[in-house]
Amino acid sequence: MPHSPSAAPADRPRVVSLRALVIFGALTAAGMVLLFPYETLVKASLGARQGDVLAAAYLHNLLRTETDNAQMRFALAAQHEARRDYPAARQAIAPLLGHPDPAIDHHARWLDWRFTVDDAPDARAPLALSLEQRHILRTLARDPALSTADRLSLITYAARHSQTEIATQAIDALTAGAGIDADAAETLADTLRRNGHPHLAARVYLLARDRSDGVAAQRQHFIAALKALQAVSDFPAALAIADQALGALADDAPTLTFLIGLARAANRPDRAADYARRLIRLSLREQIDGTVRLVALSSDADPALPFDDARYRLAYDTFLGAGALEDAYVLSVSAVRQAPDSTDWRRRLAQVAEWHGKPADALAQWYYLARSGHTDAWAQVLRLAPGLFEHRMLLDAHKFQLRQRPRDTAQLRSIAALYERLGEPGAGIATLQAHITRYPSDAGFDALATLAERAGEGAIADDALLAWEQHAGASPALSLRRAAGLIVRGQLEAAMAALDTARTKAPDTATDYWQLRASLAGLLQDRKAQRDALSRLVPQTTARPGDFADLIELLRPAHPDQAARLAAHAWARYENAEWLLRSLDLHLSTRNYAAMGGLIHALDDAPRTALERNATFLRLRGQWHQGLGQFDTARADFEAALAQDPTNTAARASLLWLLIDGGKADTLNTLLARHETRWAQDGDLHDALAAANALLSRPQRALDHYLLPRARANRDDFLWMMGLADTLELAGELDRAWRLREQLWRQRRPQHPQPSPDAAAELARRAAETRLARQQRPGDTSDQLLRALMRQDGEADPLDTPLLRDLAMSWLLDQGDIDGARGFLWERYARALTRPLWAEAAVALASDDRATLADILARRDTALPAAQRAEIADRLGRPAVVASVTHAAADDQRHNNELHLQMSDTLLDQAHRLRLDAAAHKLDAFKEQAQHAELRLRLAPRLKLSLTLGSIQRRLNGSGALAAAPNERQASVEVAWTTDAGVTRLGVARRHGLTDTTPVWAGHDVTLDQRWAFALDAGVALPANESAALRAAGMKDEVLASAAYGLSSRERIAAQWAHSRYSTQHGLGLGRADRWQLDYTHRLTRGRPEIEAGVYVGGYRFRADIGDNADDRAALASILPGGLAPLLPDSYLFRGARVTVNNRQRHGLQRALVPYATLDLNHVSGRGYGYGVELGLSGRLFGADQFLIGVQHDKGGEGDAGRSSALFLDYQLFF
Repeated sequence: MPHSPSAAPADRPRVVSLRALVIFGALTAAGMVLLFPYETLVKASLGARQGDVLAAAYLHNLLRTETDNAQMRFALAAQHEARRDYPAARQAIAPLLGHPDPAIDHHARWLDWRFTVDDAPDARAPLALSLEQRHILRTLARDPALSTADRLSLITYAARHSQTEIATQAIDALTAGAGIDADAAETLADTLRRNGHPHLAARVYLLARDRSDGVAAQRQHFIAALKALQAVSDFPAALAIADQALGALADDAPTLTFLIGLARAANRPDRAADYARRLIRLSLREQIDGTVRLVALSSDADPALPFDDARYRLAYDTFLGAGALEDAYVLSVSAVRQAPDSTDWRRRLAQVAEWHGKPADALAQWYYLARSGHTDAWAQVLRLAPGLFEHRMLLDAHKFQLRQRPRDTAQLRSIAALYERLGEPGAGIATLQAHITRYPSDAGFDALATLAERAGEGAIADDALLAWEQHAGASPALSLRRAAGLIVRGQLEAAMAALDTARTKAPDTATDYWQLRASLAGLLQDRKAQRDALSRLVPQTTARPGDFADLIELLRPAHPDQAARLAAHAWARYENAEWLLRSLDLHLSTRNYAAMGGLIHALDDAPRTALERNATFLRLRGQWHQGLGQFDTARADFEAALAQDPTNTAARASLLWLLIDGGKADTLNTLLARHETRWAQDGDLHDALAAANALLSRPQRALDHYLLPRARANRDDFLWMMGLADTLELAGELDRAWRLREQLWRQRRPQHPQPSPDAAAELARRAAETRLARQQRPGDTSDQLLRALMRQDGEADPLDTPLLRDLAMSWLLDQGDIDGARGFLWERYARALTRPLWAEAAVALASDDRATLADILARRDTALPAAQRAEIADRLGRPAVVASVTHAAADDQRHNNELHLQMSDTLLDQAHRLRLDAAAHKLDAFKEQAQHAELRLRLAPRLKLSLTLGSIQRRLNGSGALAAAPNERQASVEVAWTTDAGVTRLGVARRHGLTDTTPVWAGHDVTLDQRWAFALDAGVALPANESAALRAAGMKDEVLASAAYGLSSRERIAAQWAHSRYSTQHGLGLGRADRWQLDYTHRLTRGRPEIEAGVYVGGYRFRADIGDNADDRAALASILPGGLAPLLPDSYLFRGARVTVNNRQRHGLQRALVPYATLDLNHVSGRGYGYGVELGLSGRLFGADQFLIGVQHDKGGEGDAGRSSALFLDYQLFF
């Protein structure tokens, strides 16, 4: 300042010093600073309304002093934003970008991004974000440090600018964190929904659901999410959310109800059905839980809970919409169980049960509804009940219909039929009777009569028909029906009377009426009425083939010839081959071959050619040829029939029986080899196949395959069982055959002749009974039956019947009348077409007609039992043929011991033989041990040579007349020569005993026929066994003759005579003796064991003539010091009875070890009674051998009067 020139003014007086003023000023300023409302001004500026200019100015001024105050800057930015001054807002927060505090930095970055985006020309149109802006937005969305408020704002802005992915990331970050509550989430979701972002809104609604605590709030937010999607028809997304985010609401009934509706709206009935199942399970669980709670509260409380009909109905509709019929059915069943009185649910159950394929359940519900008064349900019962065979328900338905329409005839018939099906005919009859009483009608009478007839109430049926007749008048149909019912009840006369009521009204065309009248008249033997009916019925041009068939069947049993003629008449009228075949068959049954020939010869070429392609016709023609004895032609027809129809059982059987009857063994064997396996599958052929195998000597095959498996089924068929017994016997099972025949004999019917429509069958039965009597009861019983069969006072000669001819022939052979059998064979069979080969062979064997036997054996394609063929070959001296025949049959006849023995004898007889035997005898005088070895060589088929070596050691017992008992050695040679005249034997031996001797012998055996057998033997210096002394010191010259005759197959007699001249071994003569014996033997059994019983009588006469050679007498002194008396036998008569068991096995060859025994009781004059017992075992051990062991004990009898015992062994080896 420039200095003033004027003088300085005078100083003013100072009250306060400058220093005091400065201090005071400082204090005043400090007070004012302390008193200024800075905080209040800041809070006011921060809380000012948005867009307040004054607040913005305050904040701006405040920031001058507090430039780092982030809160003030954010508030200032908010004020600028409110005034849309986005550049100023960005400027306000620019200093905060990169702030050390991450929260302030992220908030500032978010505001900066937002202000930049909002600073658009048109804020209403979203700005397309740049790549950098999107990057910043994505980074912020991922940053966990971003505040929840900023994240919510970010979600809104991202959605607004179509950055759905970024918004989703932000929502996921919110979900992962815990910085948002349910309200904030709901607000955001509402905003997003309003702004057109349903998918994001749905996600946020789910977030709000997760942040909510109560079930109601969770349900509200969950359903809001689904509704947001439903609003834009994005049902797949809504259902996907329902699947993934249902969570705890899975058991929430309102939620499930909403989901059912949602799924149905989405056209997803399967999903709706799933939710409905959950809803129903939840409902049931709630009911169960409620029941438990109620029971817990009070044990007397009713545990029933209200049935939630709305839920069940919703679920039912849902299931139906989804096609889940099974679920709808189960639901309906549950609903009916819980609400049994609900008719609506029963209807629903009935409907869905039928749709679901359970008509029975549907019917049960309809039936319940019908019985409950819902009459419309009866129609458904009528529809369903028939197919389910628910006759009771159907009956009630028809009863209801009948009550509505009492004169409905169809209902009456249905009711009657238903009562019958229910097995309650009595109730049905009562119902129909009550109805007819009130509403009589033809249909009612008909239904009542029908039901009564089927129920067996003939009287009620007849009363109904009679009432019907009175109601409607007589008619042929009614009378026919009444008659039929009366016939069933056995009232034949009443039935004829019923027919008579309509006779005058019955036209000739009423065929049923006249057929029944004819049949009934025949039963009543009213020939006039029968002729009247038949004369009306058959001649009618309108007669049907069935009328002829019925009449033929009517005539067939009693008048097959008339039936055959009627069938021929039908053939002439209708030209149907069936009538011709029937006529031929009927004529065949009566063996009217002439009538069959007339029909066959009358055929023209065209019908014959056509018929020759018919297997039945060819078979019948073949049987006609067979009846005429034209076997070759018959066979050709049968084979042609099988060529036309290889499966024709009748043709097969006819061919088999033809070959069987003709005895064509070779042809039959070839046929069976080709077809038996296949034909055996037809049970109707088993009898023929069995007979064929039996004819071919294969009875065991017949038994195993065809007879024994059917024995139980045919045990009441006498003829069949007799055939079984014959086959058993043929197979060698004699015991079984005998037992079966014995049973048949005991069970046979009483002998009271009764008329039989089948005369041939009756004759066969009587012949079989006669044959059975001959086997089981020989004697008067069988002779009486045979005489009754052979009576000659009838119209025809019984011996013209092949069956009776064979029976008579077998009787003659059994009786041994060979001459009579031969005459019968030539006389009776000369007029027959065939001659039984077995009878011819039996006669030839019995008469030893070797020429005939040779002719029979040479015949081809013939059938003879194997045993008989072998016997013929044996008689002709052809052992090779015997062996071949028996070997071929033995494979099948494994039980036929006779055949096996015959084969063994034949085969072994052709073999060489080594025989070893040993015996130990104990006599009163001494003990004796004997051993022999024999070698038999077959030098030629008919020549045998036997070489024997033997020794005997004797030892005295110390008592008796003998002083010594010399030992013996022996060697012998024998030749056997077989010729047609018999067997001749020549032998010579050298015996070293008391002295040396040379026995020489010869013999001849001859069999004249099956009954006669003779033998003649002679020898010199033979051993003498009449006493112990003769055994040790004697010998004899002897001539022996014997004869045997078979009275029958069970009985035989034998006679024997011997003349002996005794001497000592030194040659001293002792005397002569004659012995004779007669035997009678009867076989008691036919099988094992073979038991025979017999009696015998004889005599022995000795005449002493002692020589006077002193040297010979002296030579005997050392043995017989007491003289020659012990060497002189006594004379005596003897008789006795003998029983043997398996005696043939004792002397023959066996396949197995077989026991045998003999018991002999005798009486010898001058000595008294005695006995003899022998026991042993005989059979094969190792194969081609034979073994025998036995013991014997005798007391008394012939020879020495004392006791004797013996033990013997015998072994034969064949090679």
